[in-house]
Amino acid sequence: MKLKTLILTMCLTPTALFASDWPQWRGSDMNGISQATGLPAEWNTESNIIWKVDLPTWSGGTPVIHGDYIFLTSPSAPEAVEQMPEPERQGRRRRRGPRRNPGGEDLMLLAFSRETGKELWRTVVDQGNHLWRKHNNTSPSPVTDGEHVWVVTGTGQVAGYTVEGKQVWSFNLQDLYGEFG
Repeated sequence: MKLKTLILTMCLTPTALFASDWPQWRGSDMNGISQATGLPAEWNTESNIIWKVDLPTWSGGTPVIHGDYIFLTSPSAPEAVEQMPEPERQGRRRRRGPRRNPGGEDLMLLAFSRETGKELWRTVVDQGNHLWRKHNNTSPSPVTDGEHVWVVTGTGQVAGYTVEGKQVWSFNLQDLYGEFG
């Protein structure tokens, strides 16, 4: 399976490189609007990209940014690329497109340098990744305040880490409140 490539368009120009943090899904004001200025109106795989990095596999979670840190969630790479069966019929409706491979078993939190794209660290938050409708278990985006980064997985694992990757605490929502429906 070809690895998906993450293109961080928030790092497009040196003047905008540290213009603003994006500490949670949809940004600091939770409206999806960046205060950064001077960003290019167009880009593609050949122009207006500072760096790109291969990820273990795909994830629905969005990257979050604080200072020189970019945090994101991803499953580990699939151990074997297997052919997914044709979509089955669901009543009178048929699922559209081929079934997606959700990635490997591990649910990870990764940190990258905003300036260079170098991976700074990765840690396994939980295990038990699987496909749920259109998502794998790393779809929730992390949140950061610049000192800590917090993550929730689709398995119910909630964990807090320092920005250097040291786990501070962890618990599972399903252990406290019962299995997800």
